[in-house]
Amino acid sequence: PYRRLARAIVQQIVKQHGRYACIHIRRADFLRDHEQTEAVSADVICHNIGCHVPPDYLLLIHSDEQDAEYFRPILNMWPQHLMIDTALFERFFPHTLDAAEIGLVSALVAAESDIFLGTMFSTFTGYIQRRRLLNGKNGGFLYLYNQRPECLAFEDGRILENGIAGPTWERIDMSDEWPEATDCL
Repeated sequence: PYRRLARAIVQQIVKQHGRYACIHIRRADFLRDHEQTEAVSADVICHNIGCHVPPDYLLLIHSDEQDAEYFRPILNMWPQHLMIDTALFERFFPHTLDAAEIGLVSALVAAESDIFLGTMFSTFTGYIQRRRLLNGKNGGFLYLYNQRPECLAFEDGRILENGIAGPTWERIDMSDEWPEATDCL
């Protein structure tokens, strides 16, 4: 039933808007768990989104952030936008689906988007990115900002590789945080 519901939502979005992009901003609990989160402004996020998402796209925003003002720069750059979790909860299914079901449906909708940018270290973002791979979506893994600027080369929403082959952890420099990765080199 969740895939059917997500498919119906995607069909409606495509019918009304054609193409669409999704972003996932995980912020609330990351403010205390990841020191880079608090330092990241919506302007930084706008730059990375803007490298991939044209301003005339419909932008679906998935987030746990409750401060509407935080999103102002994003909403100004993408006038066609929808806070999808709020829309699903308040407008379409206020008494039908619980929070976990809303999360699942919104993740399935994001997995079908033309473009997706997420938050590093978020399992929700990781799930969407892997679903996109299974769905044959191109574009690689894109992120809204770099949560490890001291060890990850990052540009325009992408982690830059520093090696030539092997699994992802061998192609990026995270030897301080993931020492077993250097054993593979």
